[in-house]
Amino acid sequence: MQSYESVKAETIHEVDLVEALLDPLDVVSVEENTKGDSFPCANRTGLLYTGQRLIEVSVDFDRPAWLKTLQRDYDDREWASTIETRSNSGEVTVTLVSPGGITLHISENETQAGAPLVVLESFSPCGTVDD
Repeated sequence: MQSYESVKAETIHEVDLVEALLDPLDVVSVEENTKGDSFPCANRTGLLYTGQRLIEVSVDFDRPAWLKTLQRDYDDREWASTIETRSNSGEVTVTLVSPGGITLHISENETQAGAPLVVLESFSPCGTVDD
């Protein structure tokens, strides 16, 4: 098992890679909603890193099309992926799981003021903690 700091760094790196797939001209702002939190793993022998990044995009950015392209791109990288479209809102969510256990949930949402968002939620595999 890798160290907590190592799995955390790998997870943040994968979030950075997804964000880099957005055209900078479509990005209005980026906010790290949390510095990342750690939680005990189910087996209680390590910690799991979680983080959330909120990316406000321009109003004319086609979030569903971008998310569908993202899913296809990650299928090509041999990540497991699912895509869901909410029946009540039509909002799309993509879940990506790396061969190493990093999980990314990428979805569309809106700010309180109604601006369009891409939300990147990340979850690392368990990592060991040195005492």
